Amino acid sequence: MNAPTEFTERLHSTFDGRLRIRWSAAERQFHIEQKVGRAVVAPIRIEEGRDDLIRARDGYHPVMVITPGDRTPCPECNFTLRVPVRDTEDIRCPYCALKGRTTRVVAGYWPLDDSLIEHLRKIDPLRPGSETLAEEADRRNHQRLQSAENDISNAGYAALDERYNRIVGIPQVGYTGKEFRGDEAA
Repeated sequence: MNAPTEFTERLHSTFDGRLRIRWSAAERQFHIEQKVGRAVVAPIRIEEGRDDLIRARDGYHPVMVITPGDRTPCPECNFTLRVPVRDTEDIRCPYCALKGRTTRVVAGYWPLDDSLIEHLRKIDPLRPGSETLAEEADRRNHQRLQSAENDISNAGYAALDERYNRIVGIPQVGYTGKEFRGDEAA
């Protein structure tokens, strides 16, 4: 299976040939890989099942894995796992967790179109504009900190509201039920 020619050409032109997309026959997924150097493995016959040797032979490093759909099998037990759409997450297999194994898969589904190229552009450290990603993360962290501070102050106000009558001196009466009845004459 190959990626659409239009997409591969757009990927090649956008990233100046640093990135490529390759179908992995062993994992049945697309791999986006970055050129990091010359080939380090002599050109020997490499079976299709060894993605690491294929990358080493060509001088590439993995960037991300794209599943062909929104579900993928667990590599350990073949249980069907849901994959996020237009996002990449670390997915844990619930069946393996029941068996006491910790199987984790980093996967995501992206259609092979401009949205994937835009995502790769955002996470590319060599392109200008990756600062905006850091600024966005700083903004989100600031919002979380502000929310935590608001939660603490809101808890203080809630405690004050609850004990307001006692603080101000407004008398309060509690009825237990057996000692006092409002309709009986004393």
